[in-house]
Amino acid sequence: MKVKVAAQTLSRTVSVYLYNLVQQNILPPRSLATATFIQEMDELFDSLNASARVAPDGKPFKCIVSEESGHTSFWEDAFRRVNQYKFIRSIEIAGTSFPCTKGEWEKIAKEFENKWNFPYTIGAIDDKHIVIEAPPNAGSYYFNYKGTHSIVLFALADANYNFLYIDVGCNGRISDGGIFKNCTLNQALQEATLNLPPDKCLPNRIKPVPYVMLGDEAFALSKNLLKPFPRNRPLNAKQKVFNYRLCRARRVVENAFGILTSRFRIFRKPICLKVETIDKIVLTACVLHNFLKKQCQEVTLNYELEDIPTSMRGIAHQGSNNASEVAHSIRNEFAEYFYNEGQIDFQWKHI
Repeated sequence: MKVKVAAQTLSRTVSVYLYNLVQQNILPPRSLATATFIQEMDELFDSLNASARVAPDGKPFKCIVSEESGHTSFWEDAFRRVNQYKFIRSIEIAGTSFPCTKGEWEKIAKEFENKWNFPYTIGAIDDKHIVIEAPPNAGSYYFNYKGTHSIVLFALADANYNFLYIDVGCNGRISDGGIFKNCTLNQALQEATLNLPPDKCLPNRIKPVPYVMLGDEAFALSKNLLKPFPRNRPLNAKQKVFNYRLCRARRVVENAFGILTSRFRIFRKPICLKVETIDKIVLTACVLHNFLKKQCQEVTLNYELEDIPTSMRGIAHQGSNNASEVAHSIRNEFAEYFYNEGQIDFQWKHI
């Protein structure tokens, strides 16, 4: 971020505005942490870049250093806090707060169960290529398997087509598995810092299963990530039912991408801008998507996603992935449940 842009973004005006939005219940209470961070950065900038002898009102450290100014104690406290910050490249999307408590994850899972008949689901994940014009001197760095240049948008969506988490900017040559493996969401999952609820038994079942994310064939099966049974081999009825139920619930993230493309037509053709600018556009579009979704609760999908001209392309299947026996047993337990206790009438029409 350029200094001028940083000074405008990390300013007292922005901090006060965020505080007011929280007080008006437009933003959730946890946004106060962002407002406090911006205020601290603004005061730190002031303390390091001021020449006035007397500090103006509301700017106690925008003055030259003196014994009475309090700069020394402020710097000690500020640097201590800065050392505790963890800066990450991925973002949790404004407008839909990233879940931090077991209760919030359980609420998301309940919505997946009620709307899409898939219990204990904390979100659906997918990757999409954002097609771009080849940057100067980039060579094949952004060149993907479809013969275009792109950056990749990775997203976790809830049952209502909101983006809970995204990672954008990875070059199109990287596989889906590599993107998910290196994103902060997977790191938090591996380090058990997502604060997920404990494993539970599916209704009328005796084997506990964890809360899971849903992905397509391009992702690797794991304890907390379910994918369909491979379609390149004969499937029994139970496996076909599971694949139908998973794909039905997982489409929320594809639909979210479709809504994003429908609303913001810049994604309908290759984008000819600097890659850094494209990253910002994608991030901004996702934030606005969540904001508009919050303002308009009902979304009607009256189009087929494949029919929309778009510069967003799906990620190709990258081949087989070796999963653990635990992951396979968890998928089998869901399959047993959907075929027996958790069956729904219309699932038999789709196998």
